[in-house]
Amino acid sequence: MIHGRRHVVARGVAVGLGVLMLAVGTGWGQENALTFFGWSDQHVQVDGNDEHLIPAIDAMNSLAGRAYPETIGGVVDKPAFVFGLGDITEWPSRAAMDTYEQLITKRLKFPSYDVAGNHDIGGLSPSDTVLDWLTKRHGGLRYTFEKSGVVFIALFS
Repeated sequence: MIHGRRHVVARGVAVGLGVLMLAVGTGWGQENALTFFGWSDQHVQVDGNDEHLIPAIDAMNSLAGRAYPETIGGVVDKPAFVFGLGDITEWPSRAAMDTYEQLITKRLKFPSYDVAGNHDIGGLSPSDTVLDWLTKRHGGLRYTFEKSGVVFIALFS
């Protein structure tokens, strides 16, 4: 189940969504504010090693309430979710996926949505491990979800 350049498309869509959120957000009142975090290239190792991700997750968990730079002003709101933009694994092993599942369900304090990247399909040695996990978790490789009146579209192309 290999599809070309989906990681580029997924990241492009995520960036586009971020820009859209900035554009739409400028006309919204505070009651419609939506904060979310995005990350990519988590690269959980084949053996399940995740120590490089702990600081990032702990940072996301502690950002709410912290001040933005003075030029922006205000404080970071609690995020509605975290969007993983691909390359969850270095190579899609069962150990890597079990570790990632634990990270986002036990350590991360916010809901998480993910898309697959090029590393997640296995390259020259294909594996459906991540694709099966995404399908089980989100109901498919392409899915939508809504937060604060905004519909997000996760693509797999």
